[in-house]
Amino acid sequence: MQRVLVVLAGLMLLISPTLAEAAASAAANGKSTDALAITLAEMSSFTGVTSDGWIYYLEYDEASGRSVQKKKKADGSGAQVVKNSEVFIKPYNYSRFVNYSYTDNNVISLTNKPQFVKQLAQNPNASIIDIIGDSVIYWVGTVKSGKFTTGTIKKAKLDGKQVTVLTADNGQIDWASFTVYKNTLFYTMEENNTYVLYRVGLDGKNKKKLASDYYAPVGQMDKKAGPVTYYGPYQRRNIVISNDQIVYLNMNESAVRLKIDGSGKLLLHEDESGNPFVEGDWLYYSTKSDPEAKDWLSSYSYYGPIYKVKLSGGKPIPITKGHSGLLFVKDGWVYYETESYELDHRLIRVKTDGSSAQTVLAGLVGDQEFYTRAVIGDWLTYTLYDNEESAGDYRIKLNGTDNTKLAYSTAPDAPTAEEQAEYEQAVRQNYGKYEMPDMLKQVIALEDELRERKMLLGGGLIHPYFEGFGIGYRYESTPIDVIPFAMDNYDDEVHYGFLTDFGTVSNLDEAAIVRVSPYEDDPVQIVAGNFRAFMQLLAYKPMSVQYWMADMPEDDYAYLQEEAAEVEQSLTQKEKDVMSIVRERFALEPISDVYAYMQKLGEDREKKIAAATEDGLGVVYSGTETASVQPLAFDFEEYEDGVHRADLKDFFEEASTLDKLVFFRDGQYYYLWHDNSKAIAYLQEQLKAMGLEDEANRIAYPEPYEYDDEYGADYEALYEYYFGS
Repeated sequence: MQRVLVVLAGLMLLISPTLAEAAASAAANGKSTDALAITLAEMSSFTGVTSDGWIYYLEYDEASGRSVQKKKKADGSGAQVVKNSEVFIKPYNYSRFVNYSYTDNNVISLTNKPQFVKQLAQNPNASIIDIIGDSVIYWVGTVKSGKFTTGTIKKAKLDGKQVTVLTADNGQIDWASFTVYKNTLFYTMEENNTYVLYRVGLDGKNKKKLASDYYAPVGQMDKKAGPVTYYGPYQRRNIVISNDQIVYLNMNESAVRLKIDGSGKLLLHEDESGNPFVEGDWLYYSTKSDPEAKDWLSSYSYYGPIYKVKLSGGKPIPITKGHSGLLFVKDGWVYYETESYELDHRLIRVKTDGSSAQTVLAGLVGDQEFYTRAVIGDWLTYTLYDNEESAGDYRIKLNGTDNTKLAYSTAPDAPTAEEQAEYEQAVRQNYGKYEMPDMLKQVIALEDELRERKMLLGGGLIHPYFEGFGIGYRYESTPIDVIPFAMDNYDDEVHYGFLTDFGTVSNLDEAAIVRVSPYEDDPVQIVAGNFRAFMQLLAYKPMSVQYWMADMPEDDYAYLQEEAAEVEQSLTQKEKDVMSIVRERFALEPISDVYAYMQKLGEDREKKIAAATEDGLGVVYSGTETASVQPLAFDFEEYEDGVHRADLKDFFEEASTLDKLVFFRDGQYYYLWHDNSKAIAYLQEQLKAMGLEDEANRIAYPEPYEYDDEYGADYEALYEYYFGS
């Protein structure tokens, strides 16, 4: 017995240090993981995290309109600029369509990858879907409005050899759906205004249509940023596959489960569900508190109770009562919020069986409410609103402790003299030969005044946010003869600008106003005849400028006004006061028949233009130059994958001035020259030769993505690599 004890003691001497080291290592890893989570929470956005612990992020330069890629360590130290060739972002690396912060949260180094992968990552007409072992799965084709409209999905070795075509469908493939699971690619495609779910083996065999009623994915806490769990309400959601079962919402917004081979299809519940979420073998979802209640966007309000149902089927089980809007499920806890209009807007968590309710966030008073932003590790980030104005961003532990205001949401430092001078120069470049209209200056001044009085609607005046924008505030779809002056309060990619018709309007008071929505199929719409009319519409019928589309049927417009009436009824007194102040300050009267006004706007435009263009604006031209009997058109379809300067030169040597102006409209519509700095330089020369100095300056923005010379920086070299010389 004594010998046994001695032996056991000896084993303990050997084991104990190992256990202690393991415990110490686990504690250290826990601390480093939490440090990473805190650093990410403290950032307003980030690109992703690499396997070696670097955080990549974009830092925007206001004056140039260019984002610089940087990286820093998990603890926030060591910030430095990154070469564009150093990393690529999964699954889609082209910022025209994807906000980096909302894609996958990991980045992969290109440093040790073969040249083929580097060129794929830099090709704007390609998308790396995934890298698995020594193979890369990628898509090559064309893109429009964020969808892969034509093209082929392939698999190849990392050196570009042994290429296998997985699918060559020419439909509207949804880029967000690409999901690789057990040597199979799952994806959805838009067909006849609905999504169809497909699968195909990574060997290109056994392609199969799985479902024709796919509507949307469900949620799942399956994304990570390095070792840290990350879940954001707007992040890209793949097709959710759990234990060889696909879970999705059908067209009735009810959850469906089927096996990955397409068999065993089962309707899990018949309720229209809100924010369904998979955790383990269960699906959780909110139901509508009032089936007849709709908000101003005609979407239903999902505020409980919350149910759960087994993925194998069975009767849904309620786990909450009353108002309870499901947010997410994590580590055995269901997190939900009470209605924001209740006296005390709360965030609560319960165990997955409905027990052990705990309040995570409460204590809001008056008109305070919160908006959850992301789950990062054991932290939740949220924005606090007070009287509908942001009162800052915060992070709080999921157990309700350590509620901390984020540093970036504090008041920014006043700009330095140098920064102010750069900003003013950028504004001057944006306006070019024109002066900012006095009425716009007065609107901006009123906006500042009402902001000081804490009366603004979500930060901007009425609906848009007015500002003297620098030349860098442009998107690829912003026409080069448009001067932006306001952006949407709720979607800062949507903006409004003065249409100068290539510098032919005498002053901006007379310029038509356009709305630019970069990710719409028809991104540019004329919404007012001049700035004063624009303000009249905003002051009385704001949804007209927000949603008007050319050739909108009268029935659709009538429905839009019904929605607008509901919005007007729901306005707070403060919002009504702001509307009254704007109307009185600028002596604005309502336009009696807005639909007729909009129709006439389009008719008058048709009479003015000398040539139609793809973007619907057309070209106003009164030159005396004799145009060719048959206008010279540029074949954009032939060059949809890129264009050489030689092709441009052939066209410009033969084209009339009107032909060239049409080219600039249509070329921008087809994204012909973006990310091709040499083509842009040539087009700048042509614009200057035409006397369009301001347009020549604007065409350089947003600045093209500069590829590192080490990896064949020239776009035309990439073009030749893929499509031949």
